[in-house]
Amino acid sequence: MDNTAELNEKPIGKLLFIFVFHMGIRGAAIATVCSKIIALIWQILQIRDLDEIIHLDVRNSRFEKEIVKNIINIGMPQFILNAAACFVAILINKGLMHYGGDFATAITSCCFITGTFFGL
Repeated sequence: MDNTAELNEKPIGKLLFIFVFHMGIRGAAIATVCSKIIALIWQILQIRDLDEIIHLDVRNSRFEKEIVKNIINIGMPQFILNAAACFVAILINKGLMHYGGDFATAITSCCFITGTFFGL
């Protein structure tokens, strides 16, 4: 499964919300959230389709306590790290919106994205 629904909807939504509705950065954020919701619905429908080779049938699924515990133990450190990074980004963006405006916020967001991409 890929995110083709998200890739197709995001640019269209951004153009619509930014230029047609004149919403600026808020419009870009709304378009991103909408495209992610559309992609989620698309993937859920695809994985629940019984005609697919690989599909999910929850009636035959059971959780094993030890496996779930191991998954949580492995994923929790990264979750906490991402939550802390998001909290810092929110604080910085809040300060920039108060003192700097849309342009400064956009530049800082680009720096965060670049830093995240290169692992800085």
